[in-house]
Amino acid sequence: MVSNEKVVNFNHECEDGEKFSGTFVIKRASIMDSTRISKMKSILLGGLPPINAGEDYQAEVIAHLQIVVKESPPWWDLENLYEFGIADGLYKEVKSFEDTFRKNSRRDIGKSEGNSEKESKG
Repeated sequence: MVSNEKVVNFNHECEDGEKFSGTFVIKRASIMDSTRISKMKSILLGGLPPINAGEDYQAEVIAHLQIVVKESPPWWDLENLYEFGIADGLYKEVKSFEDTFRKNSRRDIGKSEGNSEKESKG
């Protein structure tokens, strides 16, 4: 049986040389979790459309991590972290874990769709 949780040993060095390391337990987002992520993102954006792609991405990262991080080191407090790269690094770990549940990568799906069209046309 596939586990819907993963232990992540995280290490990040900030531009100023400060280092953050620790163990996180993350979970695969359920259907309800995905809804919570969308709602949290909307709240972070104040119910308004994002000003730019950077703001949209930052809200996505923060909302996603708020929902899927089950256990974290004591320093993990987004209210008191000042370099976005810390959150972004962990988010990339989460997305990599979530991608393991997808049958094909996006690149492979595009190829399959293209081949199916060619085969059905003729």
